[in-house]
Amino acid sequence: MIITKSHLISGGIVMVIVVLLVTWWYWSSNHRSRLPVPVATTDQIAWPDQTVVSAEFDFTAKPYKILLVPGHDLVSRGGFFKELTEEQVARELARVIAKELKADGRFEVITTRDYDTGEYTEEFQQYFSSAEVQILSFRRTVRQAMDQLLKTGAITATEPAVDHNYAPNQTAFILYGINKWANDNEVDLALHLHFNDYPRELKDHIGKYQGFAIYIPERQFTNATSSKIAGDSLAAALGRVSPPSNFPLEADVIIETQDLIAVGSHNSQTHPALLVEYGYIYESKYYLLARREKFLPILAEATYRGLVDYFSKSK
Repeated sequence: MIITKSHLISGGIVMVIVVLLVTWWYWSSNHRSRLPVPVATTDQIAWPDQTVVSAEFDFTAKPYKILLVPGHDLVSRGGFFKELTEEQVARELARVIAKELKADGRFEVITTRDYDTGEYTEEFQQYFSSAEVQILSFRRTVRQAMDQLLKTGAITATEPAVDHNYAPNQTAFILYGINKWANDNEVDLALHLHFNDYPRELKDHIGKYQGFAIYIPERQFTNATSSKIAGDSLAAALGRVSPPSNFPLEADVIIETQDLIAVGSHNSQTHPALLVEYGYIYESKYYLLARREKFLPILAEATYRGLVDYFSKSK
């Protein structure tokens, strides 16, 4: 076959088309996962009928007392992405969870921080001030008791599955104070609300991890069994609206720990306690305001339904 100029031109055109198609395919496959995922609305989630949920359990005495602890505070704001801080989105979520629980009528809801200002509520401000000596004594006592349990072999120390930031002294004081208050006031469950992040070179760029994880007390602790049951119920409900964490160390989704003060380090809580990392703060459904306003009510309803499921099992 004699190759003419026209053959070369047509062959060149074909080659250009092939290159363009390959380039488009490569770009599409590498960027498709970064495009915003449509956020479902509450009426698009296939929840059981509300009357079924309401009939799952009834009160025999008083309402269940739920302590909501929006993670971090105005001094230690936690993770951040661009202008959004963890303490802000945590209390935004706490507000809508409280609304769901209160509307049910079977829950008494207490929050540690004001949903609008972010300050600790007057009750907790006064408590941290007036009970300072008792809180410090409580912190010291539970540590000593834990040391004794470890020495006798009643409890075996475990390594944390995930390393967390060390709590500064004032933060630790507040968390132990919340634990003591919750014990003294016989709450039925403490729920700590957090949003995840991880160290990376470019903090203003979206990270590679997403999804929720739930931290509970290690199985040897006093409040471990009830916390695990609550964690299972909450994970099942959240799993209907959000993916589980794809961070390898959070592959179990429900993660036992001896170290997080929030869930009762040093065996310091007598009631179920959960710390929920609802997702990564840089996920667009959180850091974009319009999407966050749509998605937080979905998370709140899932949280509410998970708690209803737990209390229906524990009645």
